[in-house]
Amino acid sequence: MSRHDTRNSASIHLALSTEAQPAAWEFSGSGRAWSYQPGSGVWSSPSVASVGGRALLFVGSYDHDVYALDAATGEQRWQFTTGGRVEATPIVWYDGERTWVYVASRDRQVYALDAEVGRQQWTQSVVAFRPTLTEADLPSPCVGRVGDIAALFVPYWVADRSLPASQQEAGVLALEATTGRRLWSVSLGDNRLTAVLCAQAVGRPQVFVGSANGNLYALAADDGRILWQRTELDAVRGVPSLIVGAGGPRVVFSSKSGVVRSVDAESGAQQWSYRAGDWVIGSVVGTRVAGREAVLIGSYDHSLHALDLTTGRSLWRSDVGGAIYSAPALLAGDDGPVAVVAAWDHFLYGIDVSSGARRWRRFAGRPQWDVVGLEHSDWASPVTARIGGTWMVYHGSYDGVLRGWPLALLAGGASDDRRTNTRFWLSFPLVLVGVGGLALALTRRHRRAHDASTADDE
Repeated sequence: MSRHDTRNSASIHLALSTEAQPAAWEFSGSGRAWSYQPGSGVWSSPSVASVGGRALLFVGSYDHDVYALDAATGEQRWQFTTGGRVEATPIVWYDGERTWVYVASRDRQVYALDAEVGRQQWTQSVVAFRPTLTEADLPSPCVGRVGDIAALFVPYWVADRSLPASQQEAGVLALEATTGRRLWSVSLGDNRLTAVLCAQAVGRPQVFVGSANGNLYALAADDGRILWQRTELDAVRGVPSLIVGAGGPRVVFSSKSGVVRSVDAESGAQQWSYRAGDWVIGSVVGTRVAGREAVLIGSYDHSLHALDLTTGRSLWRSDVGGAIYSAPALLAGDDGPVAVVAAWDHFLYGIDVSSGARRWRRFAGRPQWDVVGLEHSDWASPVTARIGGTWMVYHGSYDGVLRGWPLALLAGGASDDRRTNTRFWLSFPLVLVGVGGLALALTRRHRRAHDASTADDE
């Protein structure tokens, strides 16, 4: 799944004996992310998996490519070029014989690749081609089952710019995972969707997906029927999580209105709700706090919130230096579990899950462009992986660089604080002096020309 599991932990433990000790690395891809467009990030959130006994990281890029990197060293293993930006997390699935990577691209295509070498196995368009179709929005799919068939569930949104057929359409498409054969599709209006969550917690396989019109849908995985839906006051942006607690399986999700809500997975009946102080656009993450089931959620109120899963009561609130746009990723440090989040002050933060205390922070890169949409872009969220005995944190920043950090470097080293505006304030008077000098020179030139013209007239 796009966040690794139904709890959205974005964390994986790989018991591998790698030849290279995991170390800090940076990767810039092709470097072709030249201009900003609303609704797009530079990198997708990455995914990490064991492929052929090696830890590989898979990530999509603004430059239309998906990259496979050695997760320990950052060395590129292969790259595959699609026809559009790849902003959705690539999905990795092992079928017992082969490891697959599924890539959803804005060219309306889903690509199935061999994870070891990047060779295309099949491709399928979410809608039939028409020359008036624009770019699509394809969030991350997930792998589940339709009866006895392994299936890939793909959310999509497409638009047609022709005058007679001008329309927008959203839905979920089910494909056979090994062949790309269409199994079913369901239309869900004309609003952009979140990544999908696949689960079988109530005796039947279900697919959960959120929508920009504020709806959370529960679909039957076998045929796409809408089992139930809930409507919020604002867009549902993060993929929902499914957590099995004392009260049974429940779906916990958030909306841009700042509301976090827990509902029964079978009926959609509300169990509790909690309101943060500002937007919530990231996914809810299930974890344990002081021995009890809990959820974590980041908000634009500059805080990471920990809530009791049973009651929705606040357990703690941890303030950081900027609005939290990412979903948290979990890791098990030597001093206990840590949640890693990215905020709009351009830092990554490590927050103690037990107490909410800040463990560390790290500069994560400044946006490439002077003007960016704080809410309208799907910037990447961090992920974590334990490779052998070393925890690594991976984050694709909006400065165009994908980074891998060992936890020891993050927890023990000083933060590289480069968010100061000193350079701007030093350059500002220099620019004023230059502009003033140019204005003075042009004024003198104009006066000399005027004096010369007056002398000729006399």
